[in-house]
Amino acid sequence: MDFTIPCCNEHDVCYDTCNQTQSICDNDYRLCVQQTCNKPVKTRFRSLFCKLYADLLFYIVGFTGTGAFDRAQRKHCLEN
Repeated sequence: MDFTIPCCNEHDVCYDTCNQTQSICDNDYRLCVQQTCNKPVKTRFRSLFCKLYADLLFYIVGFTGTGAFDRAQRKHCLEN
């Protein structure tokens, strides 16, 4: 969804930041998406869907993001 793109970009930068932890990056990502969900929406259903989607994205990056985090840390921190 387009509304998550700025949060995704921040999440990518966080993964590239030396001495950062995946947990902090993922939690910050979840908060970013949730804050986006708090912006005024037309219906309560849409707000609820957004928050559920934020939680889903958080769990997905938590389970699948370890490889990406490790690669980013090696590329930006260990190789320099």
